[in-house]
Amino acid sequence: MQAVSKYNAWLANQDSPVADVYLADFLDECADAKCDDATAALSAAITGNSGLFGCDMMSILYSGDVSGGYFVGWRDNVTSKAAYLLSLVNLGVVV
Repeated sequence: MQAVSKYNAWLANQDSPVADVYLADFLDECADAKCDDATAALSAAITGNSGLFGCDMMSILYSGDVSGGYFVGWRDNVTSKAAYLLSLVNLGVVV
C-alpha cells in the first residue's frame, strides 16, 4: 500500500515545483520489481483467478452492497472502482 500512497501523493502534487521528488519517491518504492507480487495478485483478483483476496473482485463490484448504498449492477460504482483497480495493475506493469 505504500506505493499507492506515494502514487496518490505524486498525483496530488503534479503542479508543484517539487513534483519530480514525488515521482521519484513513487518510482523508488517499486524499483527492482518490488511491486511484482502485488501486481500479479491484484490482476488475478480482477480476472477472477483467486489472487490477493481469494475472490473475483469484478463479481463483488457487480453484486453491490445495499448497506453501503451500492446496488447490483450499478454502472457508476462498477466502472469507477474497476477502472481504479485496473489503473493500479497498469502502474505495476509499467513501473
